[in-house]
Amino acid sequence: MIRVALEGASGYVGGELLSLLFHHPEVEVVAATAGQAAGEELAAIRPRFGACTLQLQTHLEPDQIDALDLLFLALPHGESARRMGTLPRKLPLIDLAADFRITDRVRAEATYGPHPAWDFQPEFVYGLPELNRPRLREARRVAVPGCFATAACLALLPALEKGVLRGPPWISAVTGSSGSGHRPQSKTHHPERALNFFGYQQNGHRHQPEIESALESVNPSKFPLHLQVHSAPLVRGIYASAFFPVDPSADLLEIYRRRFSAEPFVQVREQPPQLADVVGTPRAAVSVSVRSETATVFVAIDNLLKGAASQAVQCMNLLFGLPEDAGLRWPTGVLP
Repeated sequence: MIRVALEGASGYVGGELLSLLFHHPEVEVVAATAGQAAGEELAAIRPRFGACTLQLQTHLEPDQIDALDLLFLALPHGESARRMGTLPRKLPLIDLAADFRITDRVRAEATYGPHPAWDFQPEFVYGLPELNRPRLREARRVAVPGCFATAACLALLPALEKGVLRGPPWISAVTGSSGSGHRPQSKTHHPERALNFFGYQQNGHRHQPEIESALESVNPSKFPLHLQVHSAPLVRGIYASAFFPVDPSADLLEIYRRRFSAEPFVQVREQPPQLADVVGTPRAAVSVSVRSETATVFVAIDNLLKGAASQAVQCMNLLFGLPEDAGLRWPTGVLP
């Protein structure tokens, strides 16, 4: 059994991740931390865990850390970087925050401000299995992609790899309220979101530099990327629409089908996907069409699963040489 602990269990992503880990056949969850909920039993703050008696801690003790095979971090941005100097360098780690996703320091600090632990960044592999599977099999530390970045990378990756993308891609993406965390804010609280729809961060979303960083490893062409995000009256899900000029001689649908044919969690379709097809699952649904030399690619994912928790488990499986879908097999719409 892989002995794991999670820091940041009280958030939405932390709760989804724990649910997956408890049902994973090769994993033993030995500890979890949860800030203000420390001292509570997990089931007290997340009734879905029923009779689970795991008590949440304020922090992990040194002897607990020494006994771990893997540590997950689902902390607010910046906290993972501050933890690095206190953790054993040999400890495998999967971080679900944005602290180590961007490989260029100038770009990272322009997006998030001064980085307190940049020396650790080269130890992290960007955790998109469809992009970095060979590296993830050899990795010790993983930076799980953001939800918008996951959808955008899946939308553009095959076209970039084949060199058929002929100009700047534009991406319009819609998200649900769970992506903003479990603490209500003025624009994420349900009464503000119900029957409402609006764009935000029109001067640039923080995931855009992350997407650029990830895809430049595939194709260094300096096409400017345009990402505009929107808030919808949804709880879960990301729906991304990517538009870009394409080589008219390319059979784009066949390119995407072949590229993702062996991927366990990506399905390519002719018809546009629906969020209901993927919410509650670790899958991404992708559709491709071309009109007047312009490609339209739709990608639908569950932001808390393929955009966070299940992707972290997928990365863990790769790190430990397990079947990639271990702990992630269940029917559509049925959470473990």
